[in-house]
Amino acid sequence: MVGEMTYEHNGASALDYLSCGYGQSRLSFRGPERSLDAPYGVFIGGTETYGKFVARPFPALLEDQTGLTSVNLGVINAGIETVHSDPTVLRIARGAAFVVLQVMGPQYVSNAFYSVHPRRNDRFIRAKPPLVALYPQLDFTEFHFVGHLLSSLRRASPQAFGRVVLECRKAWLTSVIGMIRRVERPVVLLWLPHVAGQTGRAADPFVDEQLLAPLRKRSAGLVQVLPSGAVQDVGTAGMVFGAMEAFAAADLPNPLMHGLIATRLKTVLEDLGMV
Repeated sequence: MVGEMTYEHNGASALDYLSCGYGQSRLSFRGPERSLDAPYGVFIGGTETYGKFVARPFPALLEDQTGLTSVNLGVINAGIETVHSDPTVLRIARGAAFVVLQVMGPQYVSNAFYSVHPRRNDRFIRAKPPLVALYPQLDFTEFHFVGHLLSSLRRASPQAFGRVVLECRKAWLTSVIGMIRRVERPVVLLWLPHVAGQTGRAADPFVDEQLLAPLRKRSAGLVQVLPSGAVQDVGTAGMVFGAMEAFAAADLPNPLMHGLIATRLKTVLEDLGMV
């Protein structure tokens, strides 16, 4: 059920994300810019961590609850490839009391079959020879986004698509393990799995417990947050977006979900003695 929608068109009334940058990074982060002098926690992730369409994303809510400065390094349309080797992100993370790292989709990582844009990981750059050989019937010049590519691969050959999924998972796991090692701080993984049937989605073939198992022993903890019935019932209520963005907003956490994530993280971080 989709609840009441809040429409705000681009312009003076649109939500101001106070976008900011840190150091020499070319990435644009959710603001306001936070001080790196006092103790702080770091939140690294994609559009969900950034908090698109919501006024107070979960890093800000957690700061309200704990009093510890939260540095939101979420980036819109980012995957692990966007941040895993960014010198500024790594420098800020290494100075943090803890790092919350969102589990971002394995499909948004360059792998043996295809390449993605180094910053906008949702953008498809090119097919590599093994993918062309696997799908000789497809014209890969027609694809510009990873989502469109993968849905077409799945329709064309579910069996071959399984091979692509396995390769994405392998490349992603290598990237995440490498980032955890480079951060050199306690890392709590945040998994926000899509619920099958929610907004018309099927179950995610890319991320499951088996994939995440090797990361449990390499991280301080793994927090999985599923939307409650109340979260699903309110739909996009309280979100701020333009009329043309309604579909995108329905696929992202609403303010109630951000509150649930913050509460779950606070409990885990308290148990770990980090806040």
